[in-house]
Amino acid sequence: MPATDSPAIILARFLKANNYIETLEIFLREAGLPLDAGSASKGDLTIEKILEEKKTFDVSVSFEKLGIDDDEKGWRLPEGRVAAERRDHTKYVVKVASWEEPDGVWIATVGWDAKVILYRLNWSTQESGSIDYHALHTPIASISVPTNPEAILFVQHPEDKNPILLLARRDSTFLYYYALPDPSNQTAPGTPLLLGRQNLAPHSNAWIAFTPSAIALCPTDPSLLAVATSAVPHMKLIIVRLLFPPLSSISTGPHLSSDIPTAPVSLLDRQDPSLPTQASQTRAALVVADRENTAILIHCTTMSPQTAYSTPTLAWRPDGSGVWVNSDDGVVRGIETATGKVVSTLNGHEPGSKVRCLWAGHVGIQGDDDEVRLEEWIVSGGFDQRLIVWRVPAATDG
Repeated sequence: MPATDSPAIILARFLKANNYIETLEIFLREAGLPLDAGSASKGDLTIEKILEEKKTFDVSVSFEKLGIDDDEKGWRLPEGRVAAERRDHTKYVVKVASWEEPDGVWIATVGWDAKVILYRLNWSTQESGSIDYHALHTPIASISVPTNPEAILFVQHPEDKNPILLLARRDSTFLYYYALPDPSNQTAPGTPLLLGRQNLAPHSNAWIAFTPSAIALCPTDPSLLAVATSAVPHMKLIIVRLLFPPLSSISTGPHLSSDIPTAPVSLLDRQDPSLPTQASQTRAALVVADRENTAILIHCTTMSPQTAYSTPTLAWRPDGSGVWVNSDDGVVRGIETATGKVVSTLNGHEPGSKVRCLWAGHVGIQGDDDEVRLEEWIVSGGFDQRLIVWRVPAATDG
């Protein structure tokens, strides 16, 4: 027997509902349907329902064409045109970060040409109150690194509140802190200065343990960083306290791990007590490693499967209580930042498909009483061509 929503069954229902008995008998015989075909129960599809849905569809299409309140909801003019275009990387640009200031914005791009390029987009406020955006000119500075950059982020230095560029690169367990050049000096702004670096595996004996592939600042504590690593077969998550190098690094050189001399002191030089000995260098290195190890609050396994070709990503919950991570098995996992335990799994993507991108945050929802309340939403996109919006129920929702 054909499916209950097949054209033959729907037509048989119409004939039987309207008492076309003879026509129904002939139709059932010629269509090869059983004698009880055409019996309708509650919820079955009928010709009347199809026509009703068609009319509703036509009305919705006409509304889309005509529009309602076009002045408020229509396409704004002038139209999202190309304001500026640059081609300064020689290979793919993989990450972009920005930092807004009163007189402009810093833009940093990283590419697979092992370069970080810094732009400065300045603007001025006109008499009408509108912002006049200037073109994106030649890069202010660039940083060449030994391996391709993996993640980049602007963070605020706690001493002078100026932005610091935080960089993670492939095949390195370090976070690199760079001071930005002076944007007011247009002729010779200088180059970003390496202030210091912070090891995320200070006591590891392996040459390369992992790569920090994705980084994100905690929304409630700007000194707390979540790091998704390239570890296989399962992603590992690190929650670490940022160890900002002191601003004296600008004049005295980089601090933290990179301030430890690597060349041994000769026997003749050891006669000078002001010079470091090999033992003192070892003790200094151990002190730095202990400090970096103490800064790591959580180092846990997320149970999210990945390979060397995966692209880890993560998103903080807006209250800072947890981190969502992607995976290659189609599952979004929630990690509790206090314990490092997997406390939630979101199953909506096709099993075995990669979850490629994540976003989490608060969304304002207007209720029946016109009061706007904040709801926590998660958005995930995957290789299964699905974009899923997850709503976190409030405590009162049960």
